[in-house]
Amino acid sequence: SFNLAGFSVDPARPPTFGKFFAPDDAFSGQPVYRLSASGMWGLVASPVTETLASGEAYWVYCRGESSYSGPLSIELDTLGMLEFGHVLNELVLGLKNETSSAKTVTLKLRSADHLYAKSPDMPSASPAGDVSLLYRRLFSWTPLSDSMTLTIEPNSALGVQLAVRRADMDAADTRETRYGSILEVSDGAGVLYKVGVSAATTSSRAGLWVGTATVNMVSEAGNSVDSTTPTPTGSEFSFRLIGHMDDDGSAHLLRQCMVMQVADSGEGEGEDSGQNGGAENSRFVLLTDDDLIAQYEGVSLRDGEIVGRRISSPVFSFQELAPMDGTFATRLRLTTPLVLDYDDPLNPFVHRYHPDHDNMDDRYEIFRAEGKESFTVTRMITLDFAEADPDGLNLPDWGYDLVGGDYYETIRGVHRNDVHVRGQFRLNRVSDVAVLNDGS
Repeated sequence: SFNLAGFSVDPARPPTFGKFFAPDDAFSGQPVYRLSASGMWGLVASPVTETLASGEAYWVYCRGESSYSGPLSIELDTLGMLEFGHVLNELVLGLKNETSSAKTVTLKLRSADHLYAKSPDMPSASPAGDVSLLYRRLFSWTPLSDSMTLTIEPNSALGVQLAVRRADMDAADTRETRYGSILEVSDGAGVLYKVGVSAATTSSRAGLWVGTATVNMVSEAGNSVDSTTPTPTGSEFSFRLIGHMDDDGSAHLLRQCMVMQVADSGEGEGEDSGQNGGAENSRFVLLTDDDLIAQYEGVSLRDGEIVGRRISSPVFSFQELAPMDGTFATRLRLTTPLVLDYDDPLNPFVHRYHPDHDNMDDRYEIFRAEGKESFTVTRMITLDFAEADPDGLNLPDWGYDLVGGDYYETIRGVHRNDVHVRGQFRLNRVSDVAVLNDGS
């Protein structure tokens, strides 16, 4: 049947009807009608010489079924555009060469301001700025600041990995800010696609951050010449690091956190109701107080039961939240040292099954005072955030959902001299819930 359709045509080098439809048997050689200046539909009499126009629709006959859209076709993960929203970091742009010869395809990122300038009655629709887009080439990410070219073999498809770098899109405040651009995809032979690119960001870094600290330098406490300067270790030691930041910018170091959700009342309507959390109260919560767990529902299925997800770090023993001073993404330091009392069961000097380390007298009756068999241990931790990735990976989410830098720790009590530790840390934002224990 006939179809009224327009095509993605490059106005600077429009292709002929014959060349444009030649790769597909359902369109090749079939009649095409175009609207004349007088308002009459007329047959394209010379497909070999007449050219298509951008922004013009035609009655095109399709013999059978076909999804053909031109010598170069594109496929998007989301409907009609590259929509990263405020969650997605990466999307794939699918390209397919429908012809029997190789194609050189060019991708160019353009500002979308000129589109919104045509709609002065909708100023709120205008994006805050351009999207910072990257493309993956082999094992690295490269900014798409100008343009890139690639070759697609005959009758072949190729996926281009694209990512958004939100750290380069400075949001004005903690409210969600949207950015927009146009990605032009052309083959230099008459095909030009204009793909919308959209991403949202915020200046807030609130949420739960989980990652790893890796220690690779420790001071030699027994060194009589220099007992304070950390020196390289024979091997690295890594452990989990958990942090949380509130909307007001206050940060805490956590020993453990339970991810739960508010019980769904099931009062929502439509397909989002019921188990999918249609009710307004359906949301995740972060709990550090185990006494609150019974008030909420789990988030994952384990052995046939819905349970919460616990994230913990075995290298810490403090029970309360450990506040940190400073600025997130610049420098954070514990407000007060972490204290492990000399008689704490988790103190490394205490061992209830060894008489020399149980901190009791010879009759196993009286606990010895501090300084006999056990000592109070304190730890002061500092996180220095790096502006650029210390590992040089240049990952898209660096500086936004992924941060890292230098890890410093001073340990007092395990030796008569303080032990100074140094290494690196990396943290990923795994939740954007800005309050702990549901604000209670």
